[in-house]
Amino acid sequence: MAYWNSLFPSRKPAGHAGAKAALAANLREPGRMAALRKMVSLSKTDTESILGSGRVPALVVMGTRDPDFPDAAAEASWLGEVLGTEPLIVEGAGHYPHLEMPERVAPALMDFLARLYAS
Repeated sequence: MAYWNSLFPSRKPAGHAGAKAALAANLREPGRMAALRKMVSLSKTDTESILGSGRVPALVVMGTRDPDFPDAAAEASWLGEVLGTEPLIVEGAGHYPHLEMPERVAPALMDFLARLYAS
């Protein structure tokens, strides 16, 4: 889990150690690691066919410094197109922008939810 720390490039969130322990415990549950391996092995074509099979409201939230993607903003834009939604790209955040920069994500999430419930 050394990779874990690289997911928070700007600052570690409150409860960082607890979240790491919870994730490690989750991945030890039967079938979880296999599911994770399957998910990360999917191609963009595979992912697009899965995501394109249904439509639900979505808010794509990605940090620009997510180490999983060479160009996280482009990835977020692609996901937004596939899902038919605008992405929220959080400048400077890593893989978990909602934990790393909740002050930037929470207002956007609340606005997204308000728009859903207003319609």
